Amino acid sequence: VPKTLGLLILPPLDGVFSPFTMSGDLLFRDEQYDPAHKYLSYAGSRTIGRSEMGLGYQVLCSIFTIPIETAWLPITGLVDLATVLIVGDDGTEDEG
Repeated sequence: VPKTLGLLILPPLDGVFSPFTMSGDLLFRDEQYDPAHKYLSYAGSRTIGRSEMGLGYQVLCSIFTIPIETAWLPITGLVDLATVLIVGDDGTEDEG
């Protein structure tokens, strides 16, 4: 029962807040805990997909996070695009 209730509460909240927490990680931490989390688009879904939860729990969590992060996509996608255009794809500023 606690896991089921947790799946109804935590994934929607994670889907809403993950763009903000991931941007905080990108801006205020020198080293990233996972280089694959460089971009904000679908950050919560990627985190769930790489988690050690069972596959069933990952699918149930994704039912909540994917629609929420799709709604965030106009914002996170623009931030990702601006980051790639300004900083570059490898995370270092372009020289030249």
